Amino acid sequence: MKHRITYLRDTSKDGDFDPRQKLKVWKNSMKVSELVAAKEHRVTFSISELPEELNLGSRTTYELCADILHQKAFSTQPIRPGSTSSVAQWYTFLSSLQGLSKYIAEACPPSYEKCLSATSSLISADYVDIDYENDSRSVIFTSFWTSGPQQGAWEEMTDYPDHERVEVGLLHQEPAEDKDEIKLGGWLTVVGYDKNPKPTLFGFPSRHHALTPGSTFHTNFDTPTGLHPTLRISLSPSVLTSPNPTCSLHTYLTLPSALFIDRHAFSDPLFLRSHNLAGLRSVSGATDLEAPDWAIENWGSAALFELARNITNAASPKSATVALEVTIPLHLRYLTPSSGGYANTTLPYPVVFWACDATSETFKPKGNPFDRTGLSYDALFDEGTIFHHIEPVVATAVSGKQADTEGRLALDVRVPVLDLEKAWYVESVTGLIVALGVIWVLWKSFGPLERTGERSKKSQKVRKA
Repeated sequence: MKHRITYLRDTSKDGDFDPRQKLKVWKNSMKVSELVAAKEHRVTFSISELPEELNLGSRTTYELCADILHQKAFSTQPIRPGSTSSVAQWYTFLSSLQGLSKYIAEACPPSYEKCLSATSSLISADYVDIDYENDSRSVIFTSFWTSGPQQGAWEEMTDYPDHERVEVGLLHQEPAEDKDEIKLGGWLTVVGYDKNPKPTLFGFPSRHHALTPGSTFHTNFDTPTGLHPTLRISLSPSVLTSPNPTCSLHTYLTLPSALFIDRHAFSDPLFLRSHNLAGLRSVSGATDLEAPDWAIENWGSAALFELARNITNAASPKSATVALEVTIPLHLRYLTPSSGGYANTTLPYPVVFWACDATSETFKPKGNPFDRTGLSYDALFDEGTIFHHIEPVVATAVSGKQADTEGRLALDVRVPVLDLEKAWYVESVTGLIVALGVIWVLWKSFGPLERTGERSKKSQKVRKA
């Protein structure tokens, strides 16, 4: 087992920094004191160290990427267009990581307190990644926290067994010479080998970058949602400035089975223009237009849209902070009836990003020790594509139609369903209408025959007379 613990500092907040005061290491332990930083903890297991049920499953698995975010979860790569790979994708909503934490804790030896403590801390993690690599026969378990539990700081004293290698880094970002690279400086140490942290400076190519500060987007559903909800994405002015001429602006949607898109509607250029869209580039999963939710065996669907770069047809912005509004029409499947006539469905925030070609011809995505793969949308682009991400602004709003909780990258949508308390009205009226319809059809069918018979009798009487 191997640990790699990285603390990423914001140098603008901690002033004078002495690594020997913040991080102390001994033969089998380490102590972190009042360290304000984001933290990534990556643990690499061999197959033999996994629980038996995971060990057996991995024998028939070539690659698995599971990305579990706080309040949402989705797992793994959609198939590239034209690809022959049998890669599958799956999504489900998680209200917390408590279930995962409990499952891992059950696999910890009762006497191993560090394992139990580590699993309990997963509940507050921003995201957890689980990657299985068949070539190395190993599983990489990565968890990330944007801040520490003690008023944003980390206070930790941890012991490790002799057979576990523990690498620790105190790093901060340095100016990079290449736009497609990230450079980090700071200190590295190995528990049990180094007495004090050693200075370091290194750079690496990165596929993922944040767009310029202030580049944000808001998202919500138009109300009332009805049976055809409209997802609205509002972009700030700085988002529309392309990082380089090769870039295209995209949004990626992960939809639960209750919602779907009609791919045929997005083949009309006028329809696309009216919603500030350039096109539907990919759609996978459950796309049946007629099936009710209970008939859908798949988890849902995923769609990649390219947004219009020409904003001459953009909707009039509602404020100075909104430069472009994109609307994506969705459709609601028939859901299971419930009392009250409404149900809630939850979907994750859309991902909005610029996808660009590398500015350097020598750019190679390999070599990034912090790279995250299997993020769903990244499999739809070439390996050398660079992503510039727009930050979502999570609002705090609660209304009768939809709720959006602070810090939660998910939208709760209140949608109409058949009200069980009023269903008998529908059944009674429907039965009555059907009965009247049958009577009308019979009357129209046999009425003319009866009148024809009467006329025939009258004609016969006239002849006899």
